[in-house]
Amino acid sequence: MRYSLLCLLVIAVIFACGDEYYGPEPDDGPVITAIETEPSLSPDGNYIYYISSDTTDEYYSGIFRISVSTLIRRKLVHGTGYHSPTAGFNNSMIAFLDSGRVNYFSLIDLSRRTSSLSESFISISYIRDSILLGYRTDSLFLISDSGEVSPLPVTGWDPRVISEDVFIYFTGKSPEFYAVMNNIFVVDPDTLLALNTSARPSWPTLTRTYNQLAYDVSAGSRREIYTAQLGGDSPLLIANSQYSKSLYLEDGRLIFTGSSGSFYYSDYTGANPQPLVP
Repeated sequence: MRYSLLCLLVIAVIFACGDEYYGPEPDDGPVITAIETEPSLSPDGNYIYYISSDTTDEYYSGIFRISVSTLIRRKLVHGTGYHSPTAGFNNSMIAFLDSGRVNYFSLIDLSRRTSSLSESFISISYIRDSILLGYRTDSLFLISDSGEVSPLPVTGWDPRVISEDVFIYFTGKSPEFYAVMNNIFVVDPDTLLALNTSARPSWPTLTRTYNQLAYDVSAGSRREIYTAQLGGDSPLLIANSQYSKSLYLEDGRLIFTGSSGSFYYSDYTGANPQPLVP
């Protein structure tokens, strides 16, 4: 009798928590193997938005966010084929790419809309109330909330917003590439790091103190993650995974997708990486 009551209690908790329940699965339940990728940090630093792709059941795939302080996950948008989730500056709206098209999802009324832009983009990032877009020709654009599109007078790829008006990106061509910081209102490129390599770097991420940079480099079918002390020694290889896009948190931890498909964190040296969620 006690066992039956315990089972009923567990089931009740699962249904009550909805998408926010991620405790142990029942013995006869599905085994969930999620691959966590493409993390982005909310402007207030409180949440990580990311893509979760389940390898056994697409029902568990979609756009998620995880609280940095409590490590509680929440599924926001169900589905597959999404990329580059990014949150607005009040955490009430997220934007993402669905087959390259810009989509918006309200975290207030749970409504979703697709941008009128028909072009397919590679990456997006919220900056103020606009979206910073990376295009396949290495062109960068701003799209306002009303849909007005403005090209930026710089070229580059994988832009990532690091403060209210400031973003970083890569530019250049083999064998000379540059990690550059810029402002959307006062275009004044500031080169943070120069790389001499034949492999095109991607997905730069910068600490909030602006002194450490991390990025990816393609190495065959895998991705190598490097960190660099700005103005210091040569970049340091800290991880090797088949997944790309690392992210610095406000406390200086670097998170990345490990070979298991789950998020790990380490310091900039890559020493003793630990699962983000124990």
